[in-house]
Order: sequence, then structure tokens, then C-alpha cells
Amino acid sequence: MKTKIIYLLLLTFCLAKTHAQEVVDSLNQYSKDTVGVFTKVDMEAQFAGGDTAWRNYLVRNLNVDKIAEKIKFKKNQKVVKEVVIVKFIVCKDGSLCEIKAENNANPLCIAEAERVIRKSPNWKPAQQNNRTVKAYRRQPITFYFETEY
Repeated sequence: MKTKIIYLLLLTFCLAKTHAQEVVDSLNQYSKDTVGVFTKVDMEAQFAGGDTAWRNYLVRNLNVDKIAEKIKFKKNQKVVKEVVIVKFIVCKDGSLCEIKAENNANPLCIAEAERVIRKSPNWKPAQQNNRTVKAYRRQPITFYFETEY
């Protein structure tokens, strides 16, 4: 059976739409925890080079070939589509932490989506009231596998 691999990246950044509250962060600015994390900020965290560079990073670094070899197609099934929504924190130093898939999907796809985001270079951190803050980001990644009989 020959497998053709197609994957799409949905780069719609879905930030939770809750109202930001003034948060006093008494911990070291480089702590990797969820204390003092904003869900809404004045200026979003950004990947160096912007959304286009982020998309290119994901395309270059996702290793879908190893997943395609292991994806199980049911009888007469030609397409397997898996969407993984990864939530993570961009810390004050630009590093990423608390990287975790929010939804149920194929474990292979979840592991690959988390891996590629974990491997990411540092980002430009978010700003709130002209201060650097920790902020949540969400990244949907759609894996689309098609088989040819």
C-alpha cells in the first residue's frame, strides 16, 4: 500500500477570550510555571519573523513521514484527519513551557505536535501595560493522511 502524505497547518492563533486581570507576579521573572500567566494581553507573543516564519518553521520541522508509516487506516478508509490543538506558555524570557495538547487525537500526532513546538526557538514575549509577561498561546495543527490503493 502506497501512502501519500499531506498535512496542513492551521495558523489561526486561538487565544482564550477571557478578560485579563492585573496579576502580581512575585516570582522570578524567568520561572516556568503558570503563576501570573495572562490570557489576554496588549501585545501578543510573537515568533521571530512573525506568522509566516512560524508557519515555515512548523512545515520544515514536523516529521510526518514517521507518523504516516504507523497510521492505521480502517478497511476502505482513504483519509485520516487529525487535529491537535497545542496550548503553551511563552515565558518572560521567550522560552516555551507547559506544552500540552488540549484535545484527544492520535497519540502519534499529539507527540509530534508537542515535539515540534517544544523544539521551537525562543519567541518575543507578550506585553501587558508595557511590561513583559507570561502569556498562553494555542496552536492548532492538522495532520491529513491519504492512502492510495
